[in-house]
Amino acid sequence: MSDMIFITDLQMDAEVTISCRLHDRTADFKAKVSRVSDTFICLDIPKVDGKALTFDGVSTSITGLANDGILYKFSDCVIGLFKGVYVVKCVKAGKKVNRRGSFRIGISVVASMIRNGDDPINVYVKDVSATGCAITTNKPLSVGEEICVKFTDMGMSLVMIGRIVRMEEHEDKNVYGIQFVKQPPNIENYINIKQRDILRKKRS
Repeated sequence: MSDMIFITDLQMDAEVTISCRLHDRTADFKAKVSRVSDTFICLDIPKVDGKALTFDGVSTSITGLANDGILYKFSDCVIGLFKGVYVVKCVKAGKKVNRRGSFRIGISVVASMIRNGDDPINVYVKDVSATGCAITTNKPLSVGEEICVKFTDMGMSLVMIGRIVRMEEHEDKNVYGIQFVKQPPNIENYINIKQRDILRKKRS
């Protein structure tokens, strides 16, 4: 008997997270398992601005609880709309997910960064989640130091104070992973608004 978990092993009525990527943009949003068969599942996916979503040409993964009570992520899912019902198929086995992790949304926003009382410098916020963000800059930074990143987007101003926990080289810039010292009070609202905006642009 195989120990692998497939998307048809998701729990009935479970809430799942759909993660979509189109070019350099990402969005995560919630749905609910409404049916499980031997070869596919069906999802209840909320409409955006009163319109049903389409997933043609979008790289999609789904994260949810399987029947063994463990959280899994299923990649390269195919989601089709058939007679008003979203049908999902995925041939790949799921991978266990660390529940402590947070879903990230790609944003590519110019921000102002302050460190150790220095003058502000411009950086790019590459992605953001409820627990942290990633920035890119030519400025050398050190793992462990605390910084403040500020930006305005979608009519919202965010002030994010965090500690650098990792650094990766990417082309001619460094990408720094930031873990928030304290969650910004409006970060989850911003993420929800940004997700809807990305989905609207995908349809246009």
